[in-house]
Amino acid sequence: MSVSPGASAQSGDIYVVQPGDTLSGIAKRHQVTVAELAELNGLDDPNLIHVGQKLRIPSTASTPVVPVGGAIPYRVQRGDTLSLLARRYGTTVEAIAEANGLEDPDRIIAGQLLSIPTPLAGETPKLPIGPIVSVQVLPPVVEQGQTLLIRVQLASPAQVEVAFEDLPVRMFGEDRMYWGVAPVGALAEPGRKQLRVRAVDEAGEATLIWPVWVVQGDYPVQHITLPPGKGMLLDPQRLRAERERLAQVWRETAERPLWQGRFVTPLAPGFVVSSPFGTRRSYNGGPVNSYHEGYDMAIQAGTAVVAPAAGRVLLAEELTVRGKAIVIDHGLGVHTGYWHLSAIEVEPGQWVKPGDLIGRAGSTGLSTGAHLHWELRIGAVPVDPMEWTRRTFP
Repeated sequence: MSVSPGASAQSGDIYVVQPGDTLSGIAKRHQVTVAELAELNGLDDPNLIHVGQKLRIPSTASTPVVPVGGAIPYRVQRGDTLSLLARRYGTTVEAIAEANGLEDPDRIIAGQLLSIPTPLAGETPKLPIGPIVSVQVLPPVVEQGQTLLIRVQLASPAQVEVAFEDLPVRMFGEDRMYWGVAPVGALAEPGRKQLRVRAVDEAGEATLIWPVWVVQGDYPVQHITLPPGKGMLLDPQRLRAERERLAQVWRETAERPLWQGRFVTPLAPGFVVSSPFGTRRSYNGGPVNSYHEGYDMAIQAGTAVVAPAAGRVLLAEELTVRGKAIVIDHGLGVHTGYWHLSAIEVEPGQWVKPGDLIGRAGSTGLSTGAHLHWELRIGAVPVDPMEWTRRTFP
């Protein structure tokens, strides 16, 4: 049995009370109850502990179980088949049929509610001894191009570091509750991924590995023929210079979220979706070696474009490929971009709120017609912006 002042005790260890400690805080840190601590240490008054006092930690303090989640509810859409759903959610036709009592797996109907068992069903990550009380990752099975929401609860103040597949995740904390958003790339390899949560306090550090399953997105292929004079915009040198300019912009962000609630669409209802996010693309008969990083909305030139959420304008200028462009920082690594505008109505440094006029739709830069290209990035990784109009983060 070891004695380590200020260190997280393992099962059966002794913990030395530090300044500011309370019995309830120590109990949370070691995942036991106050009653268990008091009984084991003969404490008549659980409110009376003193700095330097040695407390025995119950053997029940060993790594508690944390559920990941076993199934996802899904409403059948026209054209769905069990084989398609199995491929999308990383499971099997047999597993779906068994979970839903389907005698004929070839017979499902639009509107039918199914329970889709996930590949993470039955997994039980265990919390390490330390300040991490709970972790929540939504959704546990995520499609390419979607956004992960991560919540971390602590028993005591600590520094929290989170990474998804080695990509750091910016976390925002209030009262020992931290949250952040992580991007899943549209070309991310399907399969099992890892989210690493590390918490460091005066007593030491604790690390938890959380499983995430990425599944194939349902993205079509689009063949684009550029009009005469536009093909020159595909020149590698032009593309590289613009990418480097924007890479500087993606690195600039507020350390706290500037938005609240769901995003709104930057165009009023009435637009036509000309190319959704994630569409695989070929230009002028070339190879399919890229994808659409945003959401194209066909609309009459000059139509008002508004801010979908609160933030600060970082870029408002004309670019070679993206035409007249705007980038807004929404904090915590989240940016939205607006390309091919006919007019820019804001300036760098300007603060905007949802619904504020920022520009007007057009066809400048690499564009085949009047529309708005709207994209959302977390760090430098594009994700589906329309998901942010359907989900609330946090």
